[in-house]
Amino acid sequence: MEKTEHRMNGDAGRPYLSQNNFNDWLKNPDLVRMWHHERDMMPKPSPELQKLFDFGHLMHEKAHGLYPSGFEETRKLSYKGHLENSIKLLQRRIPLFELGFQYDNLYSRPDIMIPAEEDSWDMIEVKAAPKVYEDFVKQVAFMYHVIVKCGVKINKCYLMHLKKGVYARPEMPAQDIFEKTDVTGKVLVSQEFIRNSVDSIRMELEIG
Repeated sequence: MEKTEHRMNGDAGRPYLSQNNFNDWLKNPDLVRMWHHERDMMPKPSPELQKLFDFGHLMHEKAHGLYPSGFEETRKLSYKGHLENSIKLLQRRIPLFELGFQYDNLYSRPDIMIPAEEDSWDMIEVKAAPKVYEDFVKQVAFMYHVIVKCGVKINKCYLMHLKKGVYARPEMPAQDIFEKTDVTGKVLVSQEFIRNSVDSIRMELEIG
């Protein structure tokens, strides 16, 4: 996917809080504080960590192949244009990849959105891991919070992860690599935790 520079948003000119920032905060708040206040001082990932990132990106692209009729929002537009185009694309009612949603300086970019019953959507987050971890669920819960606040109806939330015992290789068919786990119930139960956590993070980092 084409990369674009990080863009500031919001009337106050402060950076948004994304699902990745939120997930990092749950693991290591100091890392997010550094990213927020001294972004230029952030260390580059080690070669080993970069390999994991690259594998994750490859698996995301592989998962998109499960929905050949889908369309990817590549963020060739400005940040504001990216958000506006994402909402417009929902009208097409086809599988959509990498849309962007912002609510109150919170930003979410779900991997895959699939049309569901009536005018709702199934949200799928892809992880290059062999099981469902609790922090994955909380990350999806954060995304759900943002997307629903944007007025989008979510029917089901899924984590798409590697099949247990399968050594994923680029040449393998996607259907041999992935399985989906429905985490909708856990996502809904987590909403109070998400709201309280977001309020705490935003207060400390002075976001919006």
